[in-house]
This record gives sequence, C-alpha cells and structure tokens, in this order.
Amino acid sequence: MYIVLVFAGARILEIVTHHIYRLFLPAQSLKPHSHRRSIMLLFFNYVEILFCFALFYNCLSFLFQNQAFQPSSFVNSFLGSLYFSLVTMSTLGYGDVVPRGRWGAVLVCTQVLIRLLLGLSLLTRVISFLPKPRSRDSQEQ
Repeated sequence: MYIVLVFAGARILEIVTHHIYRLFLPAQSLKPHSHRRSIMLLFFNYVEILFCFALFYNCLSFLFQNQAFQPSSFVNSFLGSLYFSLVTMSTLGYGDVVPRGRWGAVLVCTQVLIRLLLGLSLLTRVISFLPKPRSRDSQEQ
C-alpha cells in the first residue's frame, strides 16, 4: 500500500509541475496536437488527482472525523473517501467530513490548491485557443 501511495504522490507532483511549467511558457511555444486533446488530457489529470487523493484519504482516515457517524468510519471505505475527494475538488465542502488535526487540514488544502491550479490552467488554455482580434492600431499591425 505504501508503494501505491508513493507512486500516487509522485504522479500528483508530476502533474502539478507540468501544469506550472506550461503556465509560464509563452503562448507561441504551446502548439498542441489538437485543442480537444489538450482539454481532455487536463480533464483526465483532474480525475487522476481526484482518485489519488481519495486513496490518500482512505489510507489516512484517522486524520478525519465524520460529524454524523463514528470518527473516520465514513472515510475508511473507498466510496466514502472518493466522495470526500470529489466534494473537496468541487469546492462544495458539505461539512459532514472534516479534518481532525493539522495534517488532515494540510492534505485538504493541498488538494484545493491543486484544483485551483488546474482550473487556472484550463482557463489559460481555453483563452489561448481563441483567435486574436485584429487591432486598429497601425503600430500593432
């Protein structure tokens, strides 16, 4: 299980560094094969991060407390941890499962920051695909 957790953490780190690297590249150097492919790959990265964090929440369930049931009994199941990961990634935050301590809050905040990074990356990609408007200024032409 620890090998899978290390692999999931390394994969999340790889996805995040790739998207940060792409944010700082000039738009001219980003020549995707197709626009649909670029958006779909970003969507698959989003789903991959969703499942990786669900795995983290499942293995580290002692860091979370369920408000309605016994402590961490809901996050012990994979479906419960997937639910909590999806709620965290969608920024709904129902409040039925909450971090119990500092490290649980760090894990949740990390997932929220990665979600914001992926949203920013999606927005910049969609904007870069739009055609540039023609300017009436003669110096820009």
